[in-house]
Amino acid sequence: MDEYSDPTPIATVQQFKAALLKVKNMGGLAQRDLILLRAHCHAAKHTISSFQLAKELGYASFGVVNIRYGKLARKVADSLPYTPKPDSKGNFHWWRTLSYGNDGTPQTDDGHYKWIMRPELVQVLEQWNWECLSTALFINGIYDAVLKDILAAQVAQGGGESFLQPYKGSVISMLKENPPTPASPVPLYISTTENLSKICYTAEIVKWEDKRELSESRRQTVLGYLETYQSKECALFRGTKLGDGKAVNLITVRNLRLLSIWPPAALLTKKSDGLPLKERKRAGGWSEVFKRADLGVFAISRAETEAMCNLKLADEVQRAKNLAPDELQRRLAAAPRIPERVQIISVGYRRNADVIVSVLSRANGICERCGKTAPFLRKSDGTPFLEVHHRKPLAEDGEDTIENALALCPNCHREVHHG
Repeated sequence: MDEYSDPTPIATVQQFKAALLKVKNMGGLAQRDLILLRAHCHAAKHTISSFQLAKELGYASFGVVNIRYGKLARKVADSLPYTPKPDSKGNFHWWRTLSYGNDGTPQTDDGHYKWIMRPELVQVLEQWNWECLSTALFINGIYDAVLKDILAAQVAQGGGESFLQPYKGSVISMLKENPPTPASPVPLYISTTENLSKICYTAEIVKWEDKRELSESRRQTVLGYLETYQSKECALFRGTKLGDGKAVNLITVRNLRLLSIWPPAALLTKKSDGLPLKERKRAGGWSEVFKRADLGVFAISRAETEAMCNLKLADEVQRAKNLAPDELQRRLAAAPRIPERVQIISVGYRRNADVIVSVLSRANGICERCGKTAPFLRKSDGTPFLEVHHRKPLAEDGEDTIENALALCPNCHREVHHG
């Protein structure tokens, strides 16, 4: 047995769990990383090669998987901490943080070398909450008039279900393979023909059907509803519009909502490759994307421009700096732990100026991650330039408190988010 296939534990189950949570809370565990971990964990005997992962997850090559797997493993290693022994050339094989080799066979360069996930990590992942990898459907370019008819039908019926017929002759495989139900609906995000790059509506899909397989009684039931509430869709349903073979999918939806502010469709991440949706130039088609729990903010709260939000926060920070220490502590104790959500061009939060001042005061000009002095002083007031970072992001319901915040130098802050 060589060093690569040595199964000796490098960490306990609790240590692996703490390391993964630390990486996640520091913004270093992307959906693509979780998909990679889940695929490896769910593989037979938790054993898989980079070639197999690339094929299963749709990566361009096993080399891409090797790079991503290695970077993720390095983040986990730094959080344990753990450093693998270098090879004879002085290279560190960081993948050994997450796995060991299958049977001592020499490593190959063709992507077929098998990794066996460490049992301690397997135990963590088998109990992991994979809700963040739940998927939704994005439909690109539906006529706004069709959606307005559904909104009117919901008002007339006090809710109820309506129908959509996307213009395409192929079935929506994600709905066919895992049919939605009223008890297990699939989230739906919609752009309109006039606003292809925006998420204009959200809804829930509660049923999917192939129109070519409908019974006559079901066909008459749907047609009767369309004639009453969605008359513009009747010709398409009968097959007299666009010709036969088009719009074969019949989607039953409920709870259609028009968003008051339309976020960019690029906020959505495709399941196929973990990348943001590209800007669409033409209507038609759909994509399976990861569900976003934060889109509801665009349908509630009030709107603010980003400039207004930043100016208001800067003013509040300045006033917080002038508070006596006792007053600052009193305000912190009375402040809500979850910040108010507001609508700006991107989702923002009404951050607590007292938390910012207190965290910067605690750091006293020293980065709380690398331990180095702030790289420069602010031109505005001569104070050390550090940025306040939330360990658990506010977008994931992290608290706006001094316990959940760190003062970081710009380099560490960028590394935490983008490294």
